[in-house]
Amino acid sequence: MMRNKISLFWAVCLVLICQSLLASDIAYIVGDPAAIGGDTIFVQRIENRLGYDVRLIDDDAVDTFSNWSGNFIGIVVSDLAYSTKMSALRDTAVGIFTMDRYTDNEFGLANTNYRPGGHGRCLVNNRNLDFICAPEADTIFPYQYDNQYLYYYGDLAEGSRVPFNTPDFVSHDTACVILLDDDSVTIDGDSAVARRAFCGLFRNPEIMDYCHSWRLFDRLLAWVCEDTANGGLVGYDCWGGHLDIDACWCEMTTAQNDSSTYNTEFRFGFDLDDIISFWRLTNPQRKVREGYNCDSLRLMFPVFTLGINGTPPDTIMDVRYTAYRIIRDEKWHGPPPNSGGDPYGLDSTWVTRWDCVSGNSPVPWDTLDLRAGVDYEALALDTFRLNYPEDSIGDTVRFMIPGSVFDSWADTSENNGLVLKVTALYDSLSNVEYSAHSPIENALSNGMRIQAWFSPVEESETGYVSDVIGAGIMEKPGRKIIR
Repeated sequence: MMRNKISLFWAVCLVLICQSLLASDIAYIVGDPAAIGGDTIFVQRIENRLGYDVRLIDDDAVDTFSNWSGNFIGIVVSDLAYSTKMSALRDTAVGIFTMDRYTDNEFGLANTNYRPGGHGRCLVNNRNLDFICAPEADTIFPYQYDNQYLYYYGDLAEGSRVPFNTPDFVSHDTACVILLDDDSVTIDGDSAVARRAFCGLFRNPEIMDYCHSWRLFDRLLAWVCEDTANGGLVGYDCWGGHLDIDACWCEMTTAQNDSSTYNTEFRFGFDLDDIISFWRLTNPQRKVREGYNCDSLRLMFPVFTLGINGTPPDTIMDVRYTAYRIIRDEKWHGPPPNSGGDPYGLDSTWVTRWDCVSGNSPVPWDTLDLRAGVDYEALALDTFRLNYPEDSIGDTVRFMIPGSVFDSWADTSENNGLVLKVTALYDSLSNVEYSAHSPIENALSNGMRIQAWFSPVEESETGYVSDVIGAGIMEKPGRKIIR
């Protein structure tokens, strides 16, 4: 009899352990578990970054499930799931994160759904919810692709929270990111039985290549799972202001009137003479939360086309390209993002929009090829040896700039930027120019990229594991708070 009791005891323990393990799983509801398509990268992110196991569930089977709370820590609804089938989840006592643009009513978040006209839009940090907002940039540009939209819910529930507001052209009772904490008032006046979140950024998963979009995805999922101490949320922070970049290039020749500065593309190389590029951030102060320092600033320029010039055409390129910090000076004039045309007119206020030496330029550089110690600092920040045909279309020209440079750029109105120029010519026949899309063309999938990476200034001295949530609706009794 004793042996039977022991066996029964361990059997019960095994069941409880299995249930506990299952309860850490994520239910990911899709249209077809056998062909999840773009949802693949989200599933991989949940598993590899946040450490959950994911169970794919067919939207046709949602109403056949029971005991969701005993099996899952959270539920994710794909944008590819059939929206009306989600009504069976309305009163489920498990946190739900929906990416489906048509589940506004099903989860009590809002009464309408729509997309505004135009292209991709930006989100502005409201700073009203620490856990979701505090570590993020002031403005998030999720993507800027032609015919790709952010989706919104309108006529919001009374208890809804909006961590990121919407552009002025969208109704004030409308949001692209919405939260309902448990017990918050839904559109029907009821209390939400568990946390609910919607985000309309993830309609097109193939463009989820910006670190801020991924960070928001991670935090929304961890929030609905009430797992905001998840290890995948701590450590390195990133900053990527792809639409906060100003850049242009100029082609050096012996005639000053041929040294025009252009913004049609961002170019590198040597085309009979030096090609010089200028680069800056327009808002580097949107960078990181307090207590973090920048480790490095990574500039990435994917080559989308190149020109092989000369007679006969050159087939070799071997030059050294070097990045320097521009000296603060009246020489730098940059228009705000999205000002001007494509390209900007040659009479607009750019670095030296007309000439690099004199002529019609109201603000000339000191010499045709610029001068170290006057136009830019003499200390090289990073170099890239550019070779053709080894470096060609599809490759990326990368520069790693010290984090201290980025930390020092508190305000680019004081002309903080870089000049990138040829500093060594190893093959006198070099006559190849490389082109990367300009910042105003960052709607393209292979546009310029910038990433800044940060780590804590010093280790915490609290001596305990802290939750990384903040105040407001995210705060629970007994949880430790870290700012």
